[in-house]
Amino acid sequence: MMVGSLSRKNNKSSHKAKKDLRTNSTSSYQQFTVNSFKSLLISTVRLGFVLLICQKIFHLFLNRLNRIKRCFSFSMVSEEYRRVEASSSTTLNETTSKLAARATTPTRIMLDEETVQKYRKKLETLSTDERKDEFVKEKNQGNECFKRSRYELAIQHYTKCILTEPGSDVAYSNRAQAFLKMNKYTQALEDCNEALRIKPTNVKAKYRRGLALHHKNMFHMALQDFEDVVRNEPNNFIANHYVSKLRELLNSQPR
Repeated sequence: MMVGSLSRKNNKSSHKAKKDLRTNSTSSYQQFTVNSFKSLLISTVRLGFVLLICQKIFHLFLNRLNRIKRCFSFSMVSEEYRRVEASSSTTLNETTSKLAARATTPTRIMLDEETVQKYRKKLETLSTDERKDEFVKEKNQGNECFKRSRYELAIQHYTKCILTEPGSDVAYSNRAQAFLKMNKYTQALEDCNEALRIKPTNVKAKYRRGLALHHKNMFHMALQDFEDVVRNEPNNFIANHYVSKLRELLNSQPR
């Protein structure tokens, strides 16, 4: 009897010890989990601060780089800008025409003289209505080539449009756009001038001339063109962007 009683007491003590051990283990695991979560949270917060600091440093570096780029641009164009500012008697069209005059005829039209002569002879055989149809056909073919990024072929078709209807401001403006895509800014400038001579209210030609002038670092004159575009098309996002950009550029230039 005494042996059985001792055995039961030992069993109870053993169960209690095991239960206490499990409780302690669970408590330790929970404490470990909480501590791990706290450590992870602290590490995440620290990483966030580090990333924020890195972002600020990057933006400061980017702003400094932009200032350096603007200063570099100013040093290249300041002399030309002062010359344009001083020549108040010279109009924008006159100045840009002088710049564009350096382009030779064969380069401008992308057609050899023999092809031009043959096409002119063909036009002589066409009636007025047939010439209009020929113009539309060449214009559509030029537009299709432009869409496919075949800019030289597009220029050839637009040139035939000009030969068919020399008074078409649209043909000159379209050809200017193709020249812009080929980075031929002087030729684009000349075509825009001709389009605006034919029709001074051609906003697309004014916008494209602004682009050509901008690429040639003629920032003051480019700004004039973009401002004219915005006056006619206040919602023209790209023209507004160039106006803001060029005003900031020119206002920051040393006097």
